[in-house]
Amino acid sequence: MKKVKKTRSLVVKILVSVIALLVGTLFIFNMIGVFVLGDMDGKIEINPTVLVGTFSMIVLATIFIVIIYNVLLKRIEALNEAVKKVSHGDYTVTVSDKGNDELSLLGENFNKMAKELAANAMLSKDFISYVSHELKTPLSVVRTHAEALLDDCEADERNAYASVIIGEADKLNEMSKNIITLCKLDSSGLLPMDDVFSPAEQIKSFVLATQDKPAAKKLNIELDVESFDIRGNAALTYLVWQNLIANAYKFTEQNGNVKISLTKEDGEIHFTVTDDGVGITDEDKQKIFTLFFVGNRSRNSEGSGIGLYLTKVVVEKLGGVISFLSTKGQGSTFSVALPIMDA
Repeated sequence: MKKVKKTRSLVVKILVSVIALLVGTLFIFNMIGVFVLGDMDGKIEINPTVLVGTFSMIVLATIFIVIIYNVLLKRIEALNEAVKKVSHGDYTVTVSDKGNDELSLLGENFNKMAKELAANAMLSKDFISYVSHELKTPLSVVRTHAEALLDDCEADERNAYASVIIGEADKLNEMSKNIITLCKLDSSGLLPMDDVFSPAEQIKSFVLATQDKPAAKKLNIELDVESFDIRGNAALTYLVWQNLIANAYKFTEQNGNVKISLTKEDGEIHFTVTDDGVGITDEDKQKIFTLFFVGNRSRNSEGSGIGLYLTKVVVEKLGGVISFLSTKGQGSTFSVALPIMDA
């Protein structure tokens, strides 16, 4: 209530000052009228016309100011109450934004802010709920297989249990890294863009480091990347190649093909990953970049629904655009265009 009192006091001061100025001005005008129209013998006669006119103007001005006062104060108080509700976590509140004045513009911006806060609050709740759920499964698997290792078992069984534990640990590690990256991107303003690096070398490095995965499925990898250096954010750019290539590996079936290309033209990097894998259904195409969305779960037990969302966020943070073309059962092509900062 303290802020409302301060607002009321400020408005009262303004109104009193305006009224005093108006009355003083009209009094001067009235005295001038009396002097001009009065007796020249030294007798001052009050001019009824000037007096009535002055009184009428004061009354009308007072009524007008009182109306403005009430309207202005009510709008300010309504906005103040709305701000207090938002500060206590109620993001459903809205204020009137009708009109063309500054308060209407303030109301419009307030409503936009409340809407964004509501969306972020919902996303945070979903994020926490989803991550908690996703963590339970690998932790449960790790515990089960670790307990199995404590029992007497053959060497082959021990190796199998250990392999499962390592795989689940890798999932947890990848999920943790993605979550940390998302949090950093969400809280950061301008990204550091001072690294000088070769995108082609990054891509080759990732393909080499993960060659066991396509080899296990006997995939044919076609690599066609142009070598050049750029200035930018090396870690985030690497994440883009990593996520899209890993996705192609994941969704390409046995003996399939994956083509990776990188070119530089018209001041942009053009990167594409094409596979002849399972493709994306028309229904899933609308949600493919949505946080936590995992399409075709029966064929994608490894997915967490963070990778493509994170990739899109990173690409846009880097000033680029990501797009895709896909046909169910025939494969997908993901394309990224990034602006070039010459090294």
